[in-house]
Amino acid sequence: MVNNAGYAFACPFEDLSMDEIKAQFETNFYGSVRVMQVVLPTMINQSYGRIVNESALGGRIAFPFDSASHATTFALEGLSESLHHEVEQFGIKIIPIEPDVVKSLFFDNLRWQNAQRSYSPYLDDAKNKCRIRFFIRKCYSF
Repeated sequence: MVNNAGYAFACPFEDLSMDEIKAQFETNFYGSVRVMQVVLPTMINQSYGRIVNESALGGRIAFPFDSASHATTFALEGLSESLHHEVEQFGIKIIPIEPDVVKSLFFDNLRWQNAQRSYSPYLDDAKNKCRIRFFIRKCYSF
């Protein structure tokens, strides 16, 4: 079973609303949790199974202006590591993968947020970060 759902906001952390952060956790973390809870009983009964949790490189190292996304991927990484130790006795493997920039639709789902306050001290850095991301997207859109 492969968990591969996810999206990110690109903006300063303090400009994210609590609803945006919760929505990101719903998709990036709790969605995977729900699917794993459904498939694990069957895998345990058959003494075999593979769960691949795809997060991102941001589940191992963090970059600026992706804090909520990193929180979700760090959570999925921690869950994967802990769950691995719980279910390996049943012949089940939990395989976390943390890809870097790869050809995918991820950047199409990236939610660009402008700094909500005109006086935001992050605005210049956020603009530069967005330029870099657009460049990366252009380079990796095969």
